[in-house]
Order: sequence, then structure tokens, then C-alpha cells
Amino acid sequence: MTITAITAACHRPEAWALCERYMARQTVKPDQWLVLDGDDPKTVCTMGQEYVFNADWVGRDNMPTKIIYALENNLIKGDAVVFWEYDDWYASNWIQTCIAGLKNYDMFGEGDALYYNVKHRFWSSAGNARHASLCQTAIRRSLFDGLFNVCQSKHPFFDTRLWQLNCRKWLFLPKDGRRKLIGIKAMPGRLGYSAEHAMKFPKEVRHDPSLFKLWQLIGDDAAAYLPFYEH
Repeated sequence: MTITAITAACHRPEAWALCERYMARQTVKPDQWLVLDGDDPKTVCTMGQEYVFNADWVGRDNMPTKIIYALENNLIKGDAVVFWEYDDWYASNWIQTCIAGLKNYDMFGEGDALYYNVKHRFWSSAGNARHASLCQTAIRRSLFDGLFNVCQSKHPFFDTRLWQLNCRKWLFLPKDGRRKLIGIKAMPGRLGYSAEHAMKFPKEVRHDPSLFKLWQLIGDDAAAYLPFYEH
């Protein structure tokens, strides 16, 4: 099974540097990394990614538009897609885990999404029993038509719509609290697609001023987020 990683990028260099670091250490690399960008200054890719720029994509709400473009122009070469968001944290075996899951399912991902706001140091679990966030989602080519239709719907939470498709899917839950990815919010730069997580976080948030929880979740990688705390 060949894998295409898709990243809808924007000009956030601090987040992008970490994004490439997390991809570089993956135990299994994608066969294609497709980066779709609409910002100027442009994202600087250093790992041989296939980079597509379109000035009409400027703005944080254009992720569905970028995906539609990739589908209509046959840019996706892999048998499956792993959505790799530029500002989130991924364990080193995330793509390998997705490949294993996609052998038996059309859609695969981690459930009970956990978000961490690095600017204010609080976190919350979304408890999404019926779907995963886009960063937690991998699909086989058999769902490309469904992905296209969901993106065309312009629904603001098209990741939820994607998980509502009638298909073979599996949403695994973390074991012993060990996460394979975390939605990182409030990194520097322009607001990302899911900026509402940074401004309107779920009511039941838990504060983590010492970064103890983040270190529990991602180990030494927590040090990378020290500079972004707004005291």
C-alpha cells in the first residue's frame, strides 16, 4: 500500500519546522508528501515534498478547496491518504500505525481527540466517540469520492462528515493514556483552520502551567513548546 501524506499549509514557520521534524523521524515514510499552500511568504519545504501554491487559497477556511483541487487534478498518487496537519504532534510510528489499520478498513484513526493549547497551557479531551479530527484520519482511495463530496458541501466540520460516511471504519482508543498524536493549538502566526479550538476551547479544560501533562503525553518533545507560553 502506497501512502500520500497531505498537508494544507500556511505561513507558520515555527509550526512547520516541527512538522518536518516529526515527519523525518517516522518509522515508515509516505511515498508522497503533498503540500498545498496559499500563503505568501510561502512555506519552505526541505524534504522533497511536492509543493503546490495557489494564491486563491489564501485564508484559513480553504482546506476543503485545496483537497478538491488535489482530487480534481489527480495529484494524489498513493493508495491511501494520511492527513498530516502542519501544527500538530505525531508519534514516530503514526504512519506505520495507519498503514496497519487501513489493511482492514477504509478509514482509520485515533479517537477521543486530545487538544493542547501551548500559548495558555491547558488541554482537553474532546471525547469524540463518533469521529476523529482530520489530523487523526487516514482513508483508502475507495473513499476519495466521498471525500470530494464532503469537501464540496462546505460544511465547516467536514472531518465529522467524513467519519459519517457509510464505510468500513475503525476508531481506536489510546491505551494507558499513550497518544499517537495531539492537536496542538495556538502556535505563533496566522490562525489555522481549526482556530476555534484556540479561542473557544471546550468548557472542561485542565490547566498545565508546569507542562507536566504535556511531558507525560509526548516526553522530551514537550521542550519544543516551551517558547510559546504566554505567561
